[in-house]
Amino acid sequence: MEFTAMEQGLRILRSLQAGAAVIEGDSQLAITAAKRMYAGAKASKVTQHWRLAKVTESIADYLGWLKGLVFQAVRRKANTIADHLANVSIENPTTIWDNCWQDVSCPDLKKNCTLLSRQDLMNER
Repeated sequence: MEFTAMEQGLRILRSLQAGAAVIEGDSQLAITAAKRMYAGAKASKVTQHWRLAKVTESIADYLGWLKGLVFQAVRRKANTIADHLANVSIENPTTIWDNCWQDVSCPDLKKNCTLLSRQDLMNER
């Protein structure tokens, strides 16, 4: 799931023609793989798992288009907002999440994310 989430995030960055971005994730495997591909490693050399072959190829393609990326691994305890959003998207697979955050009209989602972001900040310390 972490590789698919990264693929979707990179696709959105490319569609926005982002000049630079910080890619954060709590999967050390996904972050390390992305760093290696961004540095020029072939997707087939980054992971040998056959189920990840297609998504890593796609990630490598997006990474080739993007410049100014920084990759950071974050602790799971300080990443509850991302976990919540991932679960919401799994529970609502037909919802399109490519819109900017301001376009999200669900007050409960915004409220939950605001509360979780405060919790994440406290867990970083």
